[in-house]
Amino acid sequence: MKHAKTANTNSLKNYRYLMAVAGLTVSMYGVNALYKLLPTHHATYKLMACSMSFVLTLVMLNYIYQAWGTKKYFQAGAIAWVLNVTSLFYHWSAQWGALDLVSHLALLLAFFMHWWVLNQLEEKVTIPWRLFLALAAAILVDNAFLMTGLVAHFGIAKAWLKLLTSIGLKLCYSAIAALSVYTSHKLALSTRTARPTSIASAFYRKG
Repeated sequence: MKHAKTANTNSLKNYRYLMAVAGLTVSMYGVNALYKLLPTHHATYKLMACSMSFVLTLVMLNYIYQAWGTKKYFQAGAIAWVLNVTSLFYHWSAQWGALDLVSHLALLLAFFMHWWVLNQLEEKVTIPWRLFLALAAAILVDNAFLMTGLVAHFGIAKAWLKLLTSIGLKLCYSAIAALSVYTSHKLALSTRTARPTSIASAFYRKG
């Protein structure tokens, strides 16, 4: 019976990990694909969609780290890296090629910075704060490296505008993600503390 329970627990963990990787797949492809699939004249919508996909990718990696640790984080990060490479090749064009390559390298640095901050702040700050700070660090590293490609492609004036807009959007999405985690934790905690009270009160009413 104990072995059956352990097997069921392992199966559930594997299922959750596969679902997390599936979510990572969707968000990872969205980073590159949405920017090119959306109409050119909707530049703001492009940045909004890509920024949301970028933050969602890191949120999924954050969940994997919290649930399974560093080994699974880098395993999932490697999967995301391969997915990004295939996305770059699928949507490759001479016009965007250099910028795509720079963004790919920037993403690798963002993944590593995200993990490093999560690892350094573990047991030091609460999970919502750890999530936000890790996302913010990854965003700044990603955009600092990406700036070289943006300047080469758009010029310094447009590059700064796109960079600041991208950072602002990503930080807003990061704050929403951290606030959502904080709220869910509070609700879960209130639910756990309410249940014993309700049971106890029911017991005393019967008495």
